[in-house]
Amino acid sequence: MRKIKYTVLTLALLLGLAACGQGTTQPPEEQEPVVGAEPEVEEQEKTAEQTEISAEEPNEAEVEIPVLDTIYLYFSDNDLMTIYRVEVEGPYTLDEEGIKNALQSWVTGPKEEGLQGLVPEGVLVQSVEEFDGALYVSFSRELYEANLGSTGEGMMAEQIAMVVEQFGYKEVFVLIDGEVVDSLLGHLDWNEPFIANSPEDYEIYTN
Repeated sequence: MRKIKYTVLTLALLLGLAACGQGTTQPPEEQEPVVGAEPEVEEQEKTAEQTEISAEEPNEAEVEIPVLDTIYLYFSDNDLMTIYRVEVEGPYTLDEEGIKNALQSWVTGPKEEGLQGLVPEGVLVQSVEEFDGALYVSFSRELYEANLGSTGEGMMAEQIAMVVEQFGYKEVFVLIDGEVVDSLLGHLDWNEPFIANSPEDYEIYTN
């Protein structure tokens, strides 16, 4: 009987101690926010706003290409005695595309009576590229069909150089289908650059 009492008392004592232990359990400490730190959501919102602002900012201002309102094209008289300069209306941009357009206008030939073009039909200006300060102009192979002697071939090369000169180039290499040629018609060396003269050396055609 005593053993039972002792057992009951022991159990009661243990239960009481357990209850006391539970009552003294400290609640978890609340973590204070770190000073200066922003919540993750706010940080994401700020990043999104910055991205939108960057997207709205305009790119660097595009460089405006100068334009020539008028240029001179160079043509020979009907007797292949003189080269004249003829004023034509633009605009022609001061870049490789503008040079290409100007040369294609020269290929088309003059409208004025008393002058003649030296380029056969079907010739195209294929490309215009700068390298080391010199200009490389490629014509289609129809240029081989030009029916010219030494004087005419020399005038053709001279006219090409003078058209290009207005765009700031004193030297021009003439290619056929993108390739350097030794000679076009057998009278002139075409693997060297053609050098432009002064425009003042040519009379303006007024007929």
